[in-house]
This record gives sequence, C-alpha cells and structure tokens, in this order.
Amino acid sequence: MKLSQRLILFFILVSLIPLIAVGVFAFINFKEAMLQRTFDQLTSVRVVKTRQLESFFNDRYTDIEKFARSKEIIHLLELLQTNEYLGHEEELNEFKNAYLYQYFKNSGYYSELLLLTKNTSMAWSNGTNENNLPDTLNKILLSKPIEPGIVDFHHLSDKKIYKRLLFYTPVYNQNNKYLGLCVMTVPLDAINKIMLEKTPESGLGESGESYLVGSDFLMRSTSRFSDESVLSTEVKTEGSIEVLQGKIGTGIFPDYRGIKVLSSYEKLKIKGLDWAILVEMDYSEATIPISRTLNDIIFVSTLLIILIIGLSILISRSITNPITKLKNASILIGQGDFSQKVEKKSNDEIGALTESFNNMADQLQKKTSDLREREERLSHFYEATKDGIMLHKDGVPVLVNQALCELTGYSDSALMLLHMEDIIHCGTKFYEKKEESFEAIAVKSDKSTFPVEIQQSDIDFKGEKISACVIRDISPRKEMEEELRSEREQRLSALFDGQELERKRLSRDLHDGLGQRLIALKLHFESLSNAIPNSLDEQKIMLNSEIDITIDEVRQISGALNPPVLEEFGLDTATKNLCNSFSKNTGLRIYFDADGDLSQINDKQKTYLYRIVQEALNNVAKHAEASDINIQILKKSQSLLLMIEDNGKGFNTEDKHPPGNGLFNMRQRVILLQGKFNIESQAGKGTLISIHIPLKAKS
Repeated sequence: MKLSQRLILFFILVSLIPLIAVGVFAFINFKEAMLQRTFDQLTSVRVVKTRQLESFFNDRYTDIEKFARSKEIIHLLELLQTNEYLGHEEELNEFKNAYLYQYFKNSGYYSELLLLTKNTSMAWSNGTNENNLPDTLNKILLSKPIEPGIVDFHHLSDKKIYKRLLFYTPVYNQNNKYLGLCVMTVPLDAINKIMLEKTPESGLGESGESYLVGSDFLMRSTSRFSDESVLSTEVKTEGSIEVLQGKIGTGIFPDYRGIKVLSSYEKLKIKGLDWAILVEMDYSEATIPISRTLNDIIFVSTLLIILIIGLSILISRSITNPITKLKNASILIGQGDFSQKVEKKSNDEIGALTESFNNMADQLQKKTSDLREREERLSHFYEATKDGIMLHKDGVPVLVNQALCELTGYSDSALMLLHMEDIIHCGTKFYEKKEESFEAIAVKSDKSTFPVEIQQSDIDFKGEKISACVIRDISPRKEMEEELRSEREQRLSALFDGQELERKRLSRDLHDGLGQRLIALKLHFESLSNAIPNSLDEQKIMLNSEIDITIDEVRQISGALNPPVLEEFGLDTATKNLCNSFSKNTGLRIYFDADGDLSQINDKQKTYLYRIVQEALNNVAKHAEASDINIQILKKSQSLLLMIEDNGKGFNTEDKHPPGNGLFNMRQRVILLQGKFNIESQAGKGTLISIHIPLKAKS
C-alpha cells in the first residue's frame, strides 16, 4: 500500500472511530431513553387504571352495604319470606320511586338488583320474580355469609359465560335475624369502560392495550384485538406469571398473541378477586422513533464520511507529493545518479527534509568518488594475495577473494552459497575456536582435500562484529614435514632394529662363545676335582657354585638380550615368562592375560611389543611404587590392543618431564608400528597405558 493510501486510510480511521463511537453511544442512549419513556408511559397508564379499578370496586362494596342496611331492602326481604309481597304493590312501587333504587337504576354501573331469601328460595329482580338463579348464588345463600363478597365472571352449566360480576352482602333485620342476600350485578361493559382503549389518544398508540387477567391466566376484560376474549383467551406470558406471583415491574417479552411487546404489570388489591392488570404496547411501534433516529444517524454519518474522505485525499496528497519526489530522486541516487536535486517549496519539516536530501546527495557524490579510488587500491591488494581470504559471520560467508576461489575450485557466487563447515573441516566449528591460528583440512569442489593453516580474528564490518579468516595452503610444508617424519621414523626404526640385531649378536656370542667356554671350564674342573686333595673340598664346592652362577647369569643376559622363547613360542608365552620372572625378582603381583590368536603378528611387532612390556615393567618398578600390575593383550580382527595398568602413585600427564624416560621409547616404538599410544594417570590413582596396533600396517 502506498503512503498516500495509508494516510487516507489513517485519516478515515481516525475520523470514523470517534464518529462511530459517538453515533453508537448516542443511539444506545436514545434507545434506552425511548424504551424507558415508553415503560414510564405504560406504568403511568397502569397506575391510573389500577386506582380507577380499585376505587370502582370499593365504591361498589360501599353501595351494596348501603342497600343492605336500608329499611326498604330489609322490608322487602321480610315480605319475600312471607310471600306477601304480591299484595303490597304499593310498597313495591314506593321502593322503586325511592332514592336508592333510582341511584341503582341511573348510576350506569349495575345491570340487575336481586333479593334472595333463604327460607322461600324466592328471588326478586327489579320487581320481577327470578327463579333461575346461578348455582353460585344458591351456594352463597345457603352458606349464610357474614360479610360482603363478590363472584367473578364464570361459566354456567350450559357452558355459557356469565359476564357479570355479582356483588353480594347478607341482610339482617333490627333483631339481627338473617333475612337473605342483597345482590347487585355489574356487567362487563362497566369494566371495559375503564380498561378498553381503542384510540391512539389514550396514550397507548395503535397497538397498546390494557387488560385484566385472573389467577387462571384467563382474561377478565375485553381485548383490543378480540371482542370475545373474556374467559376465552389464555394469557400465560412472562409478565402474567410474574405478576400473579405478586411481582410488580416491567419487561419485554412475547404477549398472548406471540408478538413482542413492552409490558408494565401489577396485581390489583380488590377484595374477593385475584386479578392482575397488564398494560402493553407492541415493541415495533415503541421503537419507531428509534428506527427513525438510527436512519438519521446513518444519513448524517454517511455525509460526514464523504466529507472526511475528501479532506483526507487533499491532506494526504499535500503531504505525499513532496515525499514522492524525494522517493523518485532517492531511487535514482540508489542507481548511481548523484546529480539529483529536489526543489524546496515549503519551510516546514518536509522543506527541511528536502534541503537535507540535497546536501546528502552532494556528500554522497563526493564520498562515492573517494570510495571508488580507495576501492581500486584495496581491490588490487585484495586480489593480489595468494592466500584465501573470507569474511564470515558464524560460518556464513560475507565476502571472499579470488585466491580462495582458486584454492577451492569454487566460483565466488558458489562460495557465498556454502557454509564454512562445507569447506573447512577441523573436528569442531572452527569459527568457535579461541585459537587465532590453527590447522585444518579444506575441501575442494571436486571433494578432494588439502591441508590449510587458518588465521582468524574479529573485525568491524558495516557496524557489526564478524570474523576474518586467512586460509593458506600448507600442502608443500606438510609434504616436507611428512618426509621429515618418515625419515625420522626410518632412523628410529633402524636404531631400534639395530639394537635388536646387536642384542641378538651379543646373545649368540654369549650363548655360543662365553657360555660354551664356561661349560667346558666346568667340565674340565669336574675332571680335575678328583686330583685335588680332600682338604680343599670346600674350595671345590665354592668354585663349582661360582661357575654355575656365572653360567646362569650368562644365560639370563643372553635371554634378556634376545629371549629365544619369543621366536619359538610367540608373544603371549614370552610375555608370560617375562611377567613371572619380573614378579619373582621384584615381588610385584603381575596379572597377565592374552585373548585371541597372536600367530599373525610379525617378528617386528612381536619384538617391539615385548620391549614395550619390558620397558613398562621397569618403569613401574623404578617409579610407580605399585603393588599390582595388570597386563592384557587382546587380539581383534584387524588390530591388537595392549593395556598395562598399575595401582601406583601415578603422575601428572601434562608434565613436560614425566617420570621414567622409558615412556619416550615406548611411544616411539608404537609410532613405528603405526599405532596409537595413550596414557591416563592422576596423582594417587595409578597409571593406565593403552596401545592400539594395526596388524596390517602400511609399508
């Protein structure tokens, strides 16, 4: 995304976020306020109608109690009990003209006045006989009530709905004798005058209504949407359930029609009735102002967004146009054209940036000229050296010279794709070595190898620490060292072999020359011993013993110089005899064990290994102060392993002058056999010498 596009997006986002936040906040608050206002309106209607209903029912109770205490009603009930009211038409007409009856007739609240007697089971209704009374009234009449009451709307035996409220009260004469019931019926229309609202001017709009619900969840007033709803329409909603449990409040839930409404509900405090009032309005009608407000917010926000986008484009262009010119000039400078200049058109930060850019271009042009001259000098020096040079960071090449390409056979691009471990082998990561100079093996592109000497050091390169390596081919030096080593080994081998030949010659001379002469001397002495007087027997015995001792010493010297058992019986037997003899002479406990067929060992290997064991035993006896020596010879398929271990005082292997010069002779003999010599020792922990000899050594 371009900078101008990002700036436009940034300005739009910066403007839209508070705009949307304010719009959402305003809408939510307006919605809550509108819903709360609707709830308040419904609650006010509910409170008014609740007071009207409670006042209406209290007035009806007051009316019927006045009627029951009036002389006219008491007198009529007494006549009804004697069945004499038929003969007293004047008294009935007088009652009809009385104030109470005129109030009953003209109040508009009542539909019928009933006087019921218990004894005669006769009824009087507005001056006519009424023998078909509701069963409910008969039960109340027989129960002899003690206070006024009311009978709710109910179903008759023929399944018809009795849509009248029956207010009744017991009637007593002056002697407190129970005469019967005074009943006044209130029609449903009287309740509907209070509850039923069908005009928007009522405060409930086009969909609002107020209605009554009984404890059986059936309506007790006519619904706005159904004329036959009383005792026919079940209202088992969230609000009706809560209000019949005694709760007062408001809520939003589906009504008895399944339509979402706002409802305010309360339980009525009417004696004898378990009714509740609910005042409701459709949610869709209540939220019409909210929807209109939302549309207005969206419309205004759209206009503001269009304005913001236009301003963002203008502002971003005024910022990015100079930056774009600087970018284009920077690209050309990056391509090597340092003559680029950008015109300064303002004195703000962009103008300062333009001026700095022009100064930078001048400096770059000057520095580039100096660098090119310096680069030519360095390049000549860099490419003239015959040693390979590589700059690297943790083994990853950064820069190589042509000499390294010629040494390895890789091109410079190929070398840059390799890791240093692919070129230099030294057992570990050479770039982690602390030595500044060491030797390693270099691998060419054809997988051939050659020895190199590496000198490395840390340098600063482009603001970070990297390593610089000088790689020098030391093949000629190694060849010369190999020739010197081979010459030295040949001389040592000749020295040791000459010693062995000289020992063999001395052994033969002692055995064949001096030994034979001593034996002949002994035989000659024994032949002359009989002629020597008996008085010289002790001298004869002593002389004979000295001759035997001299012969044994000559044999021991001859065997030590060239043990015949080594040639006749092999290395294992000769070494075992050596160990037994050494143990007998020194008192050391020597344990020897040989495993495998040692017949493949040639004479040189046998002789050198025997001399190594002999030298090791002498070293232990002279320096180790040990009591036990363990010697093992293990024959493997292509090699031989010799281990010599003692429990002596040991020594520091890092000491340049370890005790016993015999170690040097042992190591040199192993080198001549092209083997490996290893010694492990610590002060107070004894010494272990391990020698590994290949059976098929290179010539």
